[in-house]
Amino acid sequence: MNFTTESRRLIPAAKWDQYHPWPSKAALRFIIFNAKKNGFDSVVRRIGRRVLIDEAAFFAWADRKGGSAMTADNQKTPEQLANASASSPPFRARSGERPARTPPVPMNGRGSS
Repeated sequence: MNFTTESRRLIPAAKWDQYHPWPSKAALRFIIFNAKKNGFDSVVRRIGRRVLIDEAAFFAWADRKGGSAMTADNQKTPEQLANASASSPPFRARSGERPARTPPVPMNGRGSS
């Protein structure tokens, strides 16, 4: 048999990090979850319960998206995050911010024994 269609490499989303360092599994899940909003639906192939990523289509999508490929439209780019972290002091929790713990209520309603 002679196949004239070019072969595509479909990578399971769960194993993406074994092939490529970027994006992480968590970031890839976020991108897949928002696929209809960000145009990633052209990259995802669903076969049953398996979610496969067309490798060539992924990199074409990343090139089209440019700098916003890693983040959603309402999130900051890595450059914005770097600039923000350089200008703001690190977060420190103030003492007393934790809510007070209430004692457990006895089940029989009589109080403690």
